[in-house]
Amino acid sequence: MTSSTKAPSIEELQEHILLSPVPDLEPHIRRGAFLVVHEELDLAHVAQMMAANDDQNIANFIAKGWILKASAEDMKKWKEEKAFFHFIIIQPFVLAKKFIELKSKTS
Repeated sequence: MTSSTKAPSIEELQEHILLSPVPDLEPHIRRGAFLVVHEELDLAHVAQMMAANDDQNIANFIAKGWILKASAEDMKKWKEEKAFFHFIIIQPFVLAKKFIELKSKTS
């Protein structure tokens, strides 16, 4: 996504959310641009706030631990788990939520 004078709509952003395994996302994790969004937050909504430079709400989410920068240790664990993430690029960041299969939530 590129920045513009007006932030894209939630619907537009939802169209840009992709699913990928961790190894494909590793370059973003290594460069410190991979931000994990808490499972209770809507990825497109957070992306819209980032695109709109809503620094106050983003800072609040970071302070509460609802947005975290992924570490090398996280990457190692996710690779072992063969984890997948839904993600969207809001330059220079990659916002992501871990993909949790329904069966893993119920078992």
